[in-house]
Amino acid sequence: MRGPYPRFTPIDHLFIIRALILRNLKLRYQETRIGFLSEFFVPIGIMAMHFYAFTLMGRFMPAGIPVELFVLGGFTTWFTLSHAARGSMLSRRNRIPQIVGGVTHLHSLIAAATWEFLSFSALCFVSVLLLMLFGRTVPLPNVPLSIAVYIVAAAAGMGMRLILDGLGEMFSLISHLRVAIFWLTFLTSGVYFSACRIDGALAPFALYNPALHLLEFQRHALFPGYPIAMVSMVYPVACAFVLLLVGLIVDRWVERWTSV
Repeated sequence: MRGPYPRFTPIDHLFIIRALILRNLKLRYQETRIGFLSEFFVPIGIMAMHFYAFTLMGRFMPAGIPVELFVLGGFTTWFTLSHAARGSMLSRRNRIPQIVGGVTHLHSLIAAATWEFLSFSALCFVSVLLLMLFGRTVPLPNVPLSIAVYIVAAAAGMGMRLILDGLGEMFSLISHLRVAIFWLTFLTSGVYFSACRIDGALAPFALYNPALHLLEFQRHALFPGYPIAMVSMVYPVACAFVLLLVGLIVDRWVERWTSV
C-alpha cells in the first residue's frame, strides 16, 4: 500500500510543470544538434508559404494590415490552440512514469499547454522584432493583449484535449471524429479570412468558433487599426473556462470508470 502523496504548494506545482517541460524537450530532442529549435521549422514554413501565397494573390487585407502580421497573428494563435488540443506530450494511455508521488496526468497536460503558450508567443514577438530589424514598418505589439490571447488559446486547447482524450477512451467513434472536429475548427478559425468579411457556407457558424475571436484580437494586438467590431474577448474566455471545467469532469469520470 502506497503512502500518502506529499502536499505541494503553488510554487511546487510550478517547479513540477517546469521540470516536465524540460523533461519532454530532452526526451524529444536529445539526439538532435539543434534541439528544440526544430520545433519551429514546420510552423515557420507554413507561415512563410501562406505569406507568399497571399502576396502573390494580391489579397487586400482589412484596414491595411501588413500581410506578414495577418499571417503571423492568425497562425501563431491557431498553433497555440491546436497543438495544446492535440497534445505534444504522452497521451493518457502512455502516461509519464511518476517521478515523485502526486505528479499526475494533469501536470503533464498543463506542462504541454504552457509550452505551447511560451513557444508561440515567443515566436510571434521575435518575428515582429526581426521584421523591424529588416526595415519593415510595423507597430509595436500590444504585449498584454497578446499574452492574454495566447493564454486563453492554450487553456481552450487543453480543455478540448481533456474532453476528446476522455471521451476517446469511452467511445471509439471519437477518434474518428477528432480529425473532422479539428478541420471544422480550423476552417472557421479565421486563418484565411477576417470576421468583418465573413461569407460563404461556413459564415453562419464561424462566429461561434472561439478561435476566430482569438485570432482577430491577436491581429489587433499586432496592428491597432485592425477591426474587431464583430468579435469579443469575453466569449473565448468563457468558452475556455467551460471547456476546462467540462474537460476536468470528463477526465475524473473516465479515471474512475477505468479504475473499476
